[in-house]
Amino acid sequence: MELFIKELSVHYTNFDLDVHNLSFQKGINMIIGGNGSGKSTLLNGIIGYEFKHRNVLFNNEQLVLNKDVTYLPQNLNRPDMTIKDFTELTSGQNSDDLLKQFDLYHLKNLSCLNVSGGEFKRAAFVQAILENKPILILDEIEQGLDIKYKKEMFQYIKELSKERVVILNVHDLSLVLSYADKIFGMKKGKVNMTTLPNDITADDLSDVFNVPIEITTYNGKRLIVL
Repeated sequence: MELFIKELSVHYTNFDLDVHNLSFQKGINMIIGGNGSGKSTLLNGIIGYEFKHRNVLFNNEQLVLNKDVTYLPQNLNRPDMTIKDFTELTSGQNSDDLLKQFDLYHLKNLSCLNVSGGEFKRAAFVQAILENKPILILDEIEQGLDIKYKKEMFQYIKELSKERVVILNVHDLSLVLSYADKIFGMKKGKVNMTTLPNDITADDLSDVFNVPIEITTYNGKRLIVL
């Protein structure tokens, strides 16, 4: 199972994204980089929201968005409908079990306009899961979540990724070594680092973010130190 970017370029007045021959395989593919590095632009380019040139394949055939991809953007407008109706809107599948799992069942009859940002983000994630497509693209899904729900969500994503291609960008570097199967570092519109969690070095991270970063080991686990 593979999403392959043969060619993708995006042009703005002050920014260009240029990516060629980039492979995302089954598992969690984490994209990291500083502000303005092109992480969200890359995701938008994959789904065809913005591009100059684009050739994206899934399992050696042209990517078909409505069949292959679920995309959860960083900012999603809230509709005036109940949490339950919203989570079931795009799939028609019953959401009760997932609402219970993500502590939303007691809110299911409330309007999306009347819940917190973190609660709405969890509801949007439930909607995305229920679509059950082979590619799941998440733009900063961790933003607005407290530690408890962030951990629960990423544990769930890890399980999902055993049978799906998951592509997400993150700002929280603590998630990278804990959950990523492959790491992609972006800088100035280009992917300039592709590595595995066990192979990534402090120099790799320092280069991506232009700031000294250390990696240490505690109780057998590698930790990123800012």
